[in-house]
Amino acid sequence: MQVAGRAGRGDVPGEVVIQTFQPDHQAVLAAKDHNYELFCREELPQREELSYPPAGHLVAVNFTGKDENKVETAAFQIIKALAEKLPEGAKVLGPAPARISRAKKIYRYRAVVKCPAVEPATAAYKNVLKTAKIPHGVKVGIDVDPTSID
Repeated sequence: MQVAGRAGRGDVPGEVVIQTFQPDHQAVLAAKDHNYELFCREELPQREELSYPPAGHLVAVNFTGKDENKVETAAFQIIKALAEKLPEGAKVLGPAPARISRAKKIYRYRAVVKCPAVEPATAAYKNVLKTAKIPHGVKVGIDVDPTSID
């Protein structure tokens, strides 16, 4: 809604295109109609129930590499170690192949950590990486409160 509000300022008319798999979703309809109250009334209770932002945080842990076995093995080993170091209240989903599990000969796995606060989760991640034996050719990264968890 904020971006759409900036379209068309000045002398040139603006246009906003919303790309979505769910065009009838209440959040999309509210954004289209600039209806902030409807968005909050419908979306926030669902986000609170699922501990999604802003009620909680998500930390996506991404694994990529050219050797699928190495990527998968690293993902399971690191996520297992991470789960043991996370604070109470945090929950790990995955790892699993990413929605687009292979692109340009690079394999991708992803796990998502749901947590009440970001700092303890990222501290646990950093702690695990200090001692983790990441196979050659595997990259590991995090995305705090990602815009998509696919």
